[in-house]
Amino acid sequence: MKKLLTVAILALTLTAFAQEDKKEIRKERPQFTLEQERELQIKKMTLELDLTAQQQKEISKIISEKQTKRQSIKKEIETKKADNKLTTDDKFVSKRNILDAQIAYRDELKKVLTPEQMEKWQKMSKENMRKRKFNDQRKGEHKK
Repeated sequence: MKKLLTVAILALTLTAFAQEDKKEIRKERPQFTLEQERELQIKKMTLELDLTAQQQKEISKIISEKQTKRQSIKKEIETKKADNKLTTDDKFVSKRNILDAQIAYRDELKKVLTPEQMEKWQKMSKENMRKRKFNDQRKGEHKK
């Protein structure tokens, strides 16, 4: 009986350590600056969509605006979370603002990209969202 109890405790301890290691690995992701993120995103879009130099400049401005809006929304949410004042209405407004920003981003891209490039970009976006959702589910990070 004592051996069985010892084995059970050992197994639980090893499981706990294994889970902590996974959390530490996730924290090791590099934190890029906004400029670095923007440059990487533009390079990726250039490879996928064959952007011209002019399109790259215009998209750089669009992405910069997107990042600024995203940062302000994120700060607002974090401030309310820190004050424990995040109500259902606040969550609704935040989600609505995020969706409005996404719509505006898509509309700005429509002005810059050709119809073929826009179609490719939409497919690329859907695929990225599908992959992100799959990875979150696989890691057990279900968004509620």
